[in-house]
Amino acid sequence: MSVEIKLDQGSLKNLNRQFDKLKVGVDRSAYSALIKVLVKIRSEAQLRLKGRGHIVTSRLINSIYVKAKNPENIPDNSLIYSDNEGQTFNRELRSVRVSDVEGAVGTNVEYGEKIEFMDSYIYWAMKNVDVTRALADDMKDDVKFGKVLRTGTP
Repeated sequence: MSVEIKLDQGSLKNLNRQFDKLKVGVDRSAYSALIKVLVKIRSEAQLRLKGRGHIVTSRLINSIYVKAKNPENIPDNSLIYSDNEGQTFNRELRSVRVSDVEGAVGTNVEYGEKIEFMDSYIYWAMKNVDVTRALADDMKDDVKFGKVLRTGTP
């Protein structure tokens, strides 16, 4: 038993357009999910610092930054932050380069590395966020309900 489907030119063009939208939409959806995961890692790292009593001036906890191609679109992610003494600092991760499909989370505070080695907070957060599940959960509605195909955007 076999089945043969024949498409006219118009139907074939429409099908190819839908596949193109899906490719672009899934990429956007995956990147959006990645940013949400990085924000979750930032949040978990901040909770870890607070829970472990590593807060003196709030500089380290407030310095944790999500770097991405459009960091200004990420909630609570401004470049300038203050400690609890009112001093302002810049969060920019100057030594970190990210492409259009990458992101990073970290701190530029000079003693951040010492605290990380002494009592892990960023690595701990990364290990305790289920990245695979978070990405799958974030993307499943876009693909499952055809949102990408209907609008071309996630």
